[in-house]
Amino acid sequence: MGLIMKKEFDYDYALDIAIKCIKKAGEILKGFRGSHLKVWRKTGFDIVSEADISAQKEIIKHLKKYFPDHLFLSEELEVTSEAMRRFRWIIDPLDGTINYVSGLPLFSISIALQDEGKTILGVIFDPISDELYTSIKGRGSFVNGKKIKVSDTSDLGESVLAFMLTSHYTKELVNEVIGHINKLAVSCRGLRLYVSQALELAYIASGRLDGTFCVKSRGFSAAAGALVVREAGGRVTDLSGREFDNHSRSLIATNALLHDKIVRILSEI
Repeated sequence: MGLIMKKEFDYDYALDIAIKCIKKAGEILKGFRGSHLKVWRKTGFDIVSEADISAQKEIIKHLKKYFPDHLFLSEELEVTSEAMRRFRWIIDPLDGTINYVSGLPLFSISIALQDEGKTILGVIFDPISDELYTSIKGRGSFVNGKKIKVSDTSDLGESVLAFMLTSHYTKELVNEVIGHINKLAVSCRGLRLYVSQALELAYIASGRLDGTFCVKSRGFSAAAGALVVREAGGRVTDLSGREFDNHSRSLIATNALLHDKIVRILSEI
């Protein structure tokens, strides 16, 4: 019996479709800004808005049109029963909902495509700055078509880092974050809080930030950003230093030069 070869998949075509979808979603988010949004409570004080739902529906509707046999996972619509399907799209229609609802311009949209659990395509869009970050595995990362790379900062004292602290964290997680902040604040030039992980990862890929950490990060939700960082020369692991994947529950992303130092500091008791 001969070998059964996989049908070649056109990643460039998939990227073009993803870009169209993410830009349409960006228009939806910009259209809702300034309006009286319907907002629902999720876990803790976390929220979801009608803008999240509308953007999600738009993305999935158009992706399904071109890729009807693929699986779709989203921040607001997680599906687990068909997780073994070869291709799956991972979507966060509005990363930074609290910022968005509050009128703050720090939010983004992210879309990733995985082939048998490995991320091979990532797109992040900042509708406010109109910056589109794209990456296909093995081909580098780009913003609006221009190739980008991580910073060359090797001295932690000259670094600017971000961290995640959000409303669905338990008291224990909040205390864990504060403990890490205390250690990093005396070691780096500055700490920043954006609460849009995809945006932070895009900033690391483009050299604006040198690193970030998150004590509660679902692997699939940072899939696009992790690829964009890696393809720009950075490194992404969990807090223990294991390579970040779909099963990871924490995240450290850096320009690679600072990675081991930050892992070591955060692991200190």
